[in-house]
This record gives sequence, structure tokens and C-alpha cells, in this order.
Amino acid sequence: MSAETVDQDVIATASASGRSVGVVVAAIRDHIRRQELLPGEQVRQSDWAERVGVSRVPVREALNSLALAGILTHDPNRGFFVTKYTRAELAQLYYVRGVIEVECVRALEWPSEDELVPLRHWADKMAAAAAAGDALGWLEAHDVFHSMVLSHSPLTVLVYEAERLYARTEGFRSMRAHNTLERSHSEQLSHNRILEALEARDRERLIALFSEELQVKDSDWMQWIRNAS
Repeated sequence: MSAETVDQDVIATASASGRSVGVVVAAIRDHIRRQELLPGEQVRQSDWAERVGVSRVPVREALNSLALAGILTHDPNRGFFVTKYTRAELAQLYYVRGVIEVECVRALEWPSEDELVPLRHWADKMAAAAAAGDALGWLEAHDVFHSMVLSHSPLTVLVYEAERLYARTEGFRSMRAHNTLERSHSEQLSHNRILEALEARDRERLIALFSEELQVKDSDWMQWIRNAS
């Protein structure tokens, strides 16, 4: 076997392993978003290897990746768990998110008409998912919309930190979406006002809407406590 063949085999193996890690990460995040994995619940390597149909190696890599993102917590003696933030910790996370995201919006470069087209598409996807009571679909569309809006800010370091904190609060954000739809308040999930502020290039309105979105209701805190208990 030639050295070139060996190299190709190594590359193929590495690529397959990377894909497997991605599949496991996506599967675990999907379960968190569906509220099928709740705060404090253990995520076992053996269970997920069997569930996804891969070896434990990519599962371990996936769990470490999710722990680095703050979505999971790793206890060396007990394993991996869905991160269970206290109320005080969540308040701090949302406070920091608010500070960073508002600064990104203050410096936002307004999207062109062409750049508004995909934003309208994802706002429509969010509205349709909310109307259908589809929290998972709403969360997926919101991920893209949120990231797309922040990508127009030139403050790239702050945008990176905003995205990191956004991922870190995934469990709580998912619970909020489900909680809102269960209360039949789908209109609260609409992002048409943010879209309108972008279209009108109304910076103060946009800042106010971002700040409003990061205000956490008592009902959400109480639901989080019940889920984590």
C-alpha cells in the first residue's frame, strides 16, 4: 500500500469521525430543544453510542464539545449532565448577553435590500412555526435569524462572544419557547418588529427590541426551577 493510499485512508477515517461527532452533537441538542433532556439530567456515553449507532469515541468528543460550550457540565467522577444553572447564574448570563448584543446592535451596519431577503424568509419561518406550535422549528429558524442579524455588526469579537453565550443558554431558551407556546402566546415569538426596525433603519427601536427579548419573565424562571427539580 502506498503512502498516498495510507494518507487517504487516514483522511477518510478522520472525516468519518468528524461527521459522527457532529451527528451526536446535533442529536443531543435536538433532545434538549425538545425538552426530552432536562437541566441536571445525565447524558451517558453508552446510551448515546447505542442510540446514534456510533462508537463511544465520537460520543466522548461530542460531550466534551458540548461541555466546552456550556450546554453540558462535566463532573470527572460522575459524568456529563445537562447544565443546570441557578436563577442567579441565568440572570448573570442574560445580563451579559444583553450588554454584548446591544453593543453589537449599536454598531450594526444596515443590511441592504438583498440582505433583507433571507432575514424576511427566516422571520416568516419563525412565524409559521410559532403558529403551528412547533417550538423546535421556531428555535432552528431563530438560530439562523439571530446569527444573521448580529453578523452585520463589525464588532466581530463581541459577536463571537454573543454567539457563545447564546449557545450556552440553549436549554433555557428552548424551555422559554415551549413555555410560551404552551401558554398560547405565539405572538410573543414573532420577530416581525425586529425585521421592521431593520427595514426602517431605526436603531433605537432595534436596541429596545433586543433588550426586551432578553428580559426573562417570572413564569419562565418558575418553569426552569420545576424542570431542574
